[in-house]
Amino acid sequence: MYQGASDDFLGPHDDVPMLREADGIDFEGEFGVVCGPVGMGVSAKAALTHIRLVVQINDWSLRVIGRDEMKTGFGFLQAKPSTAFAPVAVTPDIGSGTVSNVHRSAGSACSAERRVIEKIDFGEIRTDFMHFGDHVRMQAKFADGRAGPFGVIDQRVVASSAEMA
Repeated sequence: MYQGASDDFLGPHDDVPMLREADGIDFEGEFGVVCGPVGMGVSAKAALTHIRLVVQINDWSLRVIGRDEMKTGFGFLQAKPSTAFAPVAVTPDIGSGTVSNVHRSAGSACSAERRVIEKIDFGEIRTDFMHFGDHVRMQAKFADGRAGPFGVIDQRVVASSAEMA
């Protein structure tokens, strides 16, 4: 089971309320697709013809909760808080690309990716997960550096006012 995109959505410039930093707050730069009707058993190639829109998303994750949830065998249930969507979705005829960068100097699509790279390169993790007040800015770019068509996701992690259950 995978509960992605939670039960509500965040705008591209909304603050991101989280209950605890200790939950391992992380961002995930991804692309999402909006499809028309897709029949059961359709091949991956045929399914591509049903894509109507492509949008950049920030699929927020709580890594500590996710790690514990994966041990149950049921998948992510609480480890996926609200997802943020870029201000613009585009038709697939503009093309798309991979989220990870060819060159590490361009950055990582999430803290978890950065932490794995550090473990491989240095033998230790040097990057924390996110803290309240931290800021994330995402913008897809073409290989030549031009801004992509989606606009910008620009958010700040804040402490949630929700009561703990």
